[in-house]
Amino acid sequence: MEIQSEELFNMPDLLFAQFCDEKFQINRGVLNVIDVWFYQRGLRQITKRRKTILSFVHYIHNNEQPSKKVKFGHGGLTTRLEQFWQQQEGRIKRVMEYAGK
Repeated sequence: MEIQSEELFNMPDLLFAQFCDEKFQINRGVLNVIDVWFYQRGLRQITKRRKTILSFVHYIHNNEQPSKKVKFGHGGLTTRLEQFWQQQEGRIKRVMEYAGK
């Protein structure tokens, strides 16, 4: 499935879930948990949330063996989401400090 980025962020939920399953082997149930987790952290706008979801999925895949399907285990998904979120907050804080805000 070859998709332009803006199209990807605006496609219907089913197509986005199919894309994530095909590209990253993240099933719809796990994707829904990730989506709700970011929504509850204040990412209300769907395009921003989907960009963040894809950043998270890339983060996971960059820290795993590329040929293996990612398995989170009991409580593992929440732990990984929290690690990612803290890392992102740190990056935003450093950018804001660098920008003098």
